[in-house]
Amino acid sequence: MTCFRSVARSAGNFTYLFTPKSVIQSLAASFTDAPAVLDSLEIPSLNATKVLQGNDTLPSGMNASEIGVGGETCSFAVHVAFF
Repeated sequence: MTCFRSVARSAGNFTYLFTPKSVIQSLAASFTDAPAVLDSLEIPSLNATKVLQGNDTLPSGMNASEIGVGGETCSFAVHVAFF
């Protein structure tokens, strides 16, 4: 199972990391003694405009509705943002 999809350096010189909702839901389901609210956890879809920098776009074929969180790093791998 692929948990993360990393996108090669973008035109804006950023690298992005995206986590699918299914991975987040699986993680929440694996907690023991978790509150019942986690059983019906609804994860909003990725708001790409909060993650992508400048004129960067999601790669072809990536469905934002299947992504729960995303983040970007500068080309030298310093974490800048995670939403």
